[in-house]
Amino acid sequence: MGIRRLEGLLDVLRSALKREFGETLDSASHKDFIRKCKDLFYIGVNNATRALERMQHTCNGSIAAMESGKQLLQSQNVNNGRGRTPKRVPLQVVIIATDVHPRALVGHFSALASSKKVPLIMVNGGNGSGSLRLGEIFKLRTAIAIALKAGDSEVNKAMNHFLKDNCKLDCP
Repeated sequence: MGIRRLEGLLDVLRSALKREFGETLDSASHKDFIRKCKDLFYIGVNNATRALERMQHTCNGSIAAMESGKQLLQSQNVNNGRGRTPKRVPLQVVIIATDVHPRALVGHFSALASSKKVPLIMVNGGNGSGSLRLGEIFKLRTAIAIALKAGDSEVNKAMNHFLKDNCKLDCP
């Protein structure tokens, strides 16, 4: 993804978060902001990977199919042996920064997202700035991977438009 498209993606996310959370976005404390974002995103390599691994395979992999998965069935959940039942939340898109070292941190995302039919956006800001730029959105120092949960929020609508406009050939 070129720098211009990276800027466009970041602008889309910032403005959608501002519409979603209103004026509280700028005035919210760091903890409150992250708590609100966790309702929409999985933030971090481990969380995004775990969410992808728990997802069920989709038949056609379309964005509409991911959005229709908002109403999760109880039968989709599995017991993890610790008495808790992790949810299998469908994902709309996964965004990763590819300019990280070691590259093995993000190397598995391509195959995993492809197998689950989830669009994968790879950002590269050069010299490690892709992860810095993603982190800025969430008031974090860096964010190597973020996964947007399927839903009907302002962020989901904005990302849907971004995917339709920018990912005609390279997104499933």
